[in-house]
Amino acid sequence: MPEPELHYEVEGPSGNPHVADVAWPAWRLALALEGRPLSALRRKRWDIIELNERLLAPTAEVLACIDETAAALNGRPHAVPVGLSITPPNPEWDDIDPGWRALYRLLQAAGVPRDGAQLNFSPPIGSSLNLAWPDKQVAVLLSAGGRHPLADDGWKILRAAPQSLAAASMVLELVDKVAFGREIRRAEEAASLTVSATEERLLRELMKLGVPMPDRNTGFGGGEWPTTTADFCWHGPRVAVFVDGLYFHGGADFARDVAEAAQRWQRPASEVEKRARNASVADMAKRRRVAAEGWVYVQVSDVEIDEDGDAAMIAGEIAEIIARREAESVQAQPTAS
Repeated sequence: MPEPELHYEVEGPSGNPHVADVAWPAWRLALALEGRPLSALRRKRWDIIELNERLLAPTAEVLACIDETAAALNGRPHAVPVGLSITPPNPEWDDIDPGWRALYRLLQAAGVPRDGAQLNFSPPIGSSLNLAWPDKQVAVLLSAGGRHPLADDGWKILRAAPQSLAAASMVLELVDKVAFGREIRRAEEAASLTVSATEERLLRELMKLGVPMPDRNTGFGGGEWPTTTADFCWHGPRVAVFVDGLYFHGGADFARDVAEAAQRWQRPASEVEKRARNASVADMAKRRRVAAEGWVYVQVSDVEIDEDGDAAMIAGEIAEIIARREAESVQAQPTAS
C-alpha cells in the first residue's frame, strides 16, 4: 500500500478547502475525523472512513500497553513502538468479545508470542490476570488502576482499561475498512476495462461474504466466436459474471425492461429496444461460448443492483454458486487407492 498523505487538501464546491486527515490519493481512500466536509472527494467516488476523535487517546493507551508487552517478552529495556502488521480477523475469534478480539489481533500484529500465554491465569496471590506469560513473569490486566501484589515479586503487570480496549476495537474496525477499500481499488486497477459504480457495488458485497478477489480480465471467444470479457471470473470453480446495463442489453421481462431503461437513460423507447435486441443476440452467443468452455455464466443487470437494491442478495447467490462448483470439483477428483 502506498504511503499516505497527511492533511490531504482539495478544493470544495464553494472554494473552501476540504481536508482529509490521512489519504491515499492513488487508491481514492481517506481517513477523516467525523464531521469534516468532504463532498468534493465523495463526488469523485472516494471511500471516506470517518473516525471519532474521542477514540484516539484510549487507543493510544492500548497501543502503549502492547508496546510494553512486546518489550517485556522480547527482553527489551524500553517499550519502543513496534511496527504493527495487522492481519484479517481470525474466524475462530468470532464468538469472542470484541475488546478481547482487538487485544488478540494487536498482540499478534506486534509479534507477541502465543507460546506460554495463559488466559485468566490464577496466581498464588492477588486477583486473576486476564492474560499472562508465567515463565516470563509478564501479564496484561484489564483494569483501570491499583497495584497487583505480583508486581512486588518482580512481575511486569501491564494495564489497559476495558473502555480503552473497546475504543481500540472500534479503531481496528476502521483499519479493516481501510484494508477493504484498498482491495476494492486493487480490483479496479487490475481491470483492463473501466469499472462502473454498479460493478463496484456488487464487488463490495462479494468481498463482505469472503469471496476471493475475482479476475477482471478473462476473455472468452475468438475465431468464429464473438470475443467478450467477463466483469468477474473465478478460475477454480469456473464461474463468470457479466454485469450488463439494461439500456444496452435488455432483460428477462423485455417490455418492462425497455420502458425502465428508456426512462432511466432519457432515450426513446424504440432506440432502447433496438439496442437491447441486438445486444441480446450477442449475449446468447456469449453464453454459448462461456458454457462451451465449461464455465457457469451469471448475468446481472444494473437495475437489479442500483435501483432494486439487490446487490447483497445477488452476491449471496453468486457465492453459493462458487461454493457449489468448488464442492463439485472436489467430489470429482479421483480418490487415492
